[in-house]
Amino acid sequence: MVGNLSTNKIKYHNISLVINLIAINTIVSFLAHFDFNIFFSIVSIIILFLWFFVIVKPYFTRLNLPSRSDWIRILLLVVINEIIFYVTVSQIPNIQLSRISDFKLNLASMLMAIIIGPITEEIFFRGIIANCFKSEIMNIIVSCLLFAILHGSVNLITVVLYFVFALSSFYLYRKKGHLIDSILFHIFFNLSSIFFSIVNQI
Repeated sequence: MVGNLSTNKIKYHNISLVINLIAINTIVSFLAHFDFNIFFSIVSIIILFLWFFVIVKPYFTRLNLPSRSDWIRILLLVVINEIIFYVTVSQIPNIQLSRISDFKLNLASMLMAIIIGPITEEIFFRGIIANCFKSEIMNIIVSCLLFAILHGSVNLITVVLYFVFALSSFYLYRKKGHLIDSILFHIFFNLSSIFFSIVNQI
């Protein structure tokens, strides 16, 4: 009975967490696509960031920072994934990716791409979805495929690209058993994507 209560509590907490994260991401995405008054934007971002911090804080009660070898592994996977994306996009004409360049370059879009987006997606796909099944194979397939379909729904090639990205993130999460490595991987991948998007526009 106690076990069932504990399981239900975790389930309801996860549902509440997902609802809050969806709400925050929706609002930030809205702010990212329009040019609002700077004061309004800053105040809105501060409120949203505080809301976001309160929601995700329980996931980081014990923050285990990566070791040197962890950092090498994280950055190596960032480089590998960026190369895979770049080579694929450069070799296949008319391929479209839902990349960072789709956003307007403002405070909200940067916050979304560098902080809120990666943390939200890693908590949802790796922290929750990747622990739904008793079978580890099912956890890998469902969490990675769902991530890939939602990010690369334009065509099959983009689905495959994001599936590879999700596998990399899943590997980092399972390697240490906590989300910090996969979140950092996601953040640095997005940062490098922003950098290359800006360079391509110069």
